[in-house]
Amino acid sequence: MAKKMMNLKDPDIIASEKALRRAARRALELGLQTGTPVYVMENGQIVDLTKQVYSVKSWSMAYGKGTNANH
Repeated sequence: MAKKMMNLKDPDIIASEKALRRAARRALELGLQTGTPVYVMENGQIVDLTKQVYSVKSWSMAYGKGTNANH
């Protein structure tokens, strides 16, 4: 299968990174509120983010540069 070159001028492509960051932040919020694990792949290992961070603010400072929900 041939790789297609992404059109970086497509507004949906441009906005998708922020949307994914918002979704990740919201998943972490829910996980922290409900005690539900939030698994991610980190350095080749599956880890539960809720055991690594105690608030969405601390996660945003560590991982989510530019993840302000208002953007």
